[in-house]
Amino acid sequence: MSNEYYDLDAILADHQKTPAHFLVDAKGLGVLAGSQEDRDATNDLEAGAKLDLPLWLGEMLASFAYVEMNMPPAFSTRVKNALKADAKSVNVRALNTSFYRFAARVTELFGDEELSALLIGTLRERGRAVADQANNPRSVGDGADFLRGLDDTERRRESLLLLV
Repeated sequence: MSNEYYDLDAILADHQKTPAHFLVDAKGLGVLAGSQEDRDATNDLEAGAKLDLPLWLGEMLASFAYVEMNMPPAFSTRVKNALKADAKSVNVRALNTSFYRFAARVTELFGDEELSALLIGTLRERGRAVADQANNPRSVGDGADFLRGLDDTERRRESLLLLV
């Protein structure tokens, strides 16, 4: 992320919530639990506590072996199967507005090469559909659902240049 320090899209991707569970007792981190009901009087989290943490924080805590990160729901088996079946039918914006940026960080963190290959194929397939929509306008309603489901990367003209 060093070369993307001031990149707003990279910052947004790093702030996406990712499931994690604590491996150790965490003194003073009860504030991460959110609501007052979830916190105990001492503001501590016990080992085994499950929270959704921003990706950057989860990554940092995982590097010290305080937490174990889990795959975010946006990249669950169900979503992967839907992308394999018909990538154009998946509303990736509903999963995450920075879907591909978040995916790049997740694949880097988890080392999931299969997910990486799937997402590259998905971006190519959907990119062709975006190009088709741009070059062959159809009736107003036809394809509108697909276009509304594009994430921020797919909405940029530069992303199509990567696919050519």
